[in-house]
Amino acid sequence: MNLKELVEHCLPSAVLDEVVNLYPDQAKNIEGYFNIIAELLDLEPDFEGAGTMRIEVYHVIQEWDFCDDDDYIGVHGIDPNAVLDEFTGMKGEDIGWAIEYTPWEEWLAMEVTCTCPTDERTDTPEKLLAHILFEMSWAGFTQKEVQNQKDEIMRRKDEVDEAIENGTIDEITTPCSDVFKDLGIEPPDNLEEI
Repeated sequence: MNLKELVEHCLPSAVLDEVVNLYPDQAKNIEGYFNIIAELLDLEPDFEGAGTMRIEVYHVIQEWDFCDDDDYIGVHGIDPNAVLDEFTGMKGEDIGWAIEYTPWEEWLAMEVTCTCPTDERTDTPEKLLAHILFEMSWAGFTQKEVQNQKDEIMRRKDEVDEAIENGTIDEITTPCSDVFKDLGIEPPDNLEEI
């Protein structure tokens, strides 16, 4: 089932209930989620743009020193035809891609897979869609907001590239030690190696 079919299959009110159940802090954004669903229902999937990328919903267990989010449900793109990563030797189907800046028409064309179907956080289509919408909205609740975020990231990347080329990188960057200090986080012992 692709995302368009999943959106059409689910009752919007049930999905919104699951967004709040799974992500209680998102209750304040429920109108934004409703608007995403409405827009997804109006859009047509872009199968050519999506290529062979699929959406994967998966279980994550990590140990973080700085927060309590160590067991959660993640969403990323998987492209089995991606170029091999020459540094790690990973195959395309082993690499999770951040797809939150992908046009929503491409999301709609992607097949949805779940590697943890028996997890109580992913055991219904509405819960799967709630997790996907949470990921889709990471950079905004409209495609315009998402594009604006992407444009800003690219502007900053270009600024850094130019500063590296001109030898002025120290003028626009902040040392890691200052970032940790500003965030009130104890820096790791190997900070100089990072």
